[in-house]
Amino acid sequence: MESKFEEWFQQQHFYLNLRFIHGERLFIFDAQDGYVVQAVQISWATWQEQQKRIDELETGSLLQSNHIAELTANLKQAVAELNSRETRINLLIQKWEKDAEYADQIACEDFVQNTLNDCIEELRQVIKGDMNEQHINR
Repeated sequence: MESKFEEWFQQQHFYLNLRFIHGERLFIFDAQDGYVVQAVQISWATWQEQQKRIDELETGSLLQSNHIAELTANLKQAVAELNSRETRINLLIQKWEKDAEYADQIACEDFVQNTLNDCIEELRQVIKGDMNEQHINR
């Protein structure tokens, strides 16, 4: 991390002045005390704190991206399920239209009422997700 810091430091407007004043001593690093030149040590400590914040933000951003991806997948799954239910409802409507044509031919009030009750129950099952296309087409 020191080399990244030193690269950053060398791009700052004050670098040339400090380099002129301290020469080769500018980036001398002591394992116990850090940088020998106080201005560089202060910059180093500040830079490290900022790097921690950047890392935290990047981690948070990654977590948010993962959460958004998970929500998107769940939404796609929900849309697919709704589309499937819509397809099943449309098949039921087509079946009911055929049944209604047959009921008109028979003109029996009990048959019409039973057909209507069947339609309501089938629609409830489709809405709950309990009925698939095979049940509809029978």
